[in-house]
Amino acid sequence: RGARCIAYCEHPAMYPGLTDPIPVPSGMHESARMTALLAPLAIQPPSKIGFPRYVLPAEAANFARDWLASEKLEPRRYVVLGLGARRPKKQPSTQQILAWCSHFKSQWGLDTVFMWTPGRADDPLYPGDDEVARPVLERALPFVHPFRGGLREALGLIWGGIFSLFPDSGLMHFAAASPGGVLGFFAETDVSPSPAQWAPRGLRVDYLEAEKSVAELPDELVLGRVSALLSQPFSP
Repeated sequence: RGARCIAYCEHPAMYPGLTDPIPVPSGMHESARMTALLAPLAIQPPSKIGFPRYVLPAEAANFARDWLASEKLEPRRYVVLGLGARRPKKQPSTQQILAWCSHFKSQWGLDTVFMWTPGRADDPLYPGDDEVARPVLERALPFVHPFRGGLREALGLIWGGIFSLFPDSGLMHFAAASPGGVLGFFAETDVSPSPAQWAPRGLRVDYLEAEKSVAELPDELVLGRVSALLSQPFSP
């Protein structure tokens, strides 16, 4: 019931309550798309859009401290590798996950916190990633520490890690705002969100885009990007 209703719209005649329709832009990052909605109000968007920020709640930090202690892990001495895209083509394969985790340990002495979203594939609302995670868990690698839990707890662990890897998802964007930063994965962007609009933004971030599936990305490419990001100064 606002006096003005501003939105991007391809067919304004279908929405009589829309007072300020704006043509849908292409090739623009979502952060710029949102600030551009200020134009009908004669408000100039900032010349430079800042990075997203998130203040970790104390209870999340406390959970991470206790969980890491129970796993005999130290902050900044582990990588977070997560699922959560809910689309198989955006997820790394079991072989990739195992190879990356082994490399983190052998080359950099880093354990891996492996996290995923609980749920069943036959549940349309909360399909989760239990079935994708199962083959990794069955290997029972001593340097891979599984975490299957809630969002706030997951963020506590992400904030304690030296780096994160996530497919295009909400957790990817949270990780981009974390001190360690993130390498994001995109795939099949002709029918799925593109990094042109949804790439992670932050001080220590990068992404890779696969034509059809993340599983086709060479391990050397992924690990090279991780190495380059790890060499950058740690974000405050």
